[in-house]
Amino acid sequence: MRKMMKKIYNIIGFLLMASCLTACLKSTSWHGYNFDEQKIAQLKEKSTTQEKVIEVLGSPSLTSTYGDTVYFYIGSELQRVAFLSPKISKYKVMKIAFHNGKISEISHFQESDLRKLKIIGERTRIKGNEVNAIEQLIGNIGRFSTPKAARQ
Repeated sequence: MRKMMKKIYNIIGFLLMASCLTACLKSTSWHGYNFDEQKIAQLKEKSTTQEKVIEVLGSPSLTSTYGDTVYFYIGSELQRVAFLSPKISKYKVMKIAFHNGKISEISHFQESDLRKLKIIGERTRIKGNEVNAIEQLIGNIGRFSTPKAARQ
């Protein structure tokens, strides 16, 4: 009986260790536009219209707000290790510029082409009360009541 219990404890210990190790593996996920080279190859400069681009590629991630129309398709690959915050491992941007409703230019940008932006961790302060969790709970007492029809 003791040998059997010892085997069970060993198996449980092994499974716990294995699950802890798999939690530390890298996971990779793609966010944004998924670049399909076959679809992109269908686009021809000076002949493909804006409507055809949207039909083939779908809605762009961004569009220009002034001047000739420009579509941007943006995608990034994120790698996450365990509970750490994800880091961008790949970054792609495709720019499609239009003139008179037809493609005038198709450009591809990689990470090295993009300007690195420094993200500041500060928060924007807004006017008003800063309410903590306890004040929120106490403040909600009596606020939400069930309708009379539901009580009957």
